[in-house]
Amino acid sequence: MGSKRYEVPSSSALVAFESTGRLCAVGRAAEELNTSQSAISRHIRHLEEHLGVRLFDRTGRGVVLTPSGQT
Repeated sequence: MGSKRYEVPSSSALVAFESTGRLCAVGRAAEELNTSQSAISRHIRHLEEHLGVRLFDRTGRGVVLTPSGQT
């Protein structure tokens, strides 16, 4: 009887995703979470790699959730 192991994304990545999605900006999420923009981007990138989907479309003025990100 084998058990399947599931990897859960880090809570830091999930918090970065939520803040970025709500604020529609990596920089504003970084300010809110008192961290750097590069740290937020790294969390988002790792979460996207983990899930195998793109979560945000980057625009000239910020980010918007993709349909997968909205789900």
